[in-house]
Amino acid sequence: LLVTVALMLFAGILTWNTYVDYGNTLKQEYRSLDSQARIGDIALSGALRSMNLALQSVIDDALAAPKVPPAVSERRQLSLLKQFPEVHYLIIVDAHGKVTTAQSIDDRAGLATVRTFDASQRDYFTVHRDAKSEDFFRYRISRPFKTITGRYTITVSRSVRGENGQFLGVALFSLAPTFFDSVLRMV
Repeated sequence: LLVTVALMLFAGILTWNTYVDYGNTLKQEYRSLDSQARIGDIALSGALRSMNLALQSVIDDALAAPKVPPAVSERRQLSLLKQFPEVHYLIIVDAHGKVTTAQSIDDRAGLATVRTFDASQRDYFTVHRDAKSEDFFRYRISRPFKTITGRYTITVSRSVRGENGQFLGVALFSLAPTFFDSVLRMV
């Protein structure tokens, strides 16, 4: 009887210690995951903020008075594309959805197709065209979709607005969905 009680007491202590260890391990893993999520958020936010600023510089060039010479503008755009290797295209469309500028480093052959595209029905266009005044200068990240060149892409876009807030078009980066993998792989 004494041996049975001792074994039951020993089993109870082992069970309690296992339960406490499990709880401590769970807390440590939650802290670790929380830290990784914060680091991922910082990395992704930083990358998207950089793209937003790059798009703003493209818009500033497009709206500059006097006009930025086309050769200078093209060099700046290609320089921006080199900073973001996951970007397929840098595109600017006018207020009617007609592509006015398209640049690419990795798909020069697809540029002719992109330059003739009517973007007026794309979500990235209609969202900015129909935006309320408080959303005029916010950037937008699209859902993944298949482009006219057959690639899957995600766009990061900004509205091009005149001095009085009139809609003049959209500037956007077309990203490979693997962009998010590369940024989050750092976590």
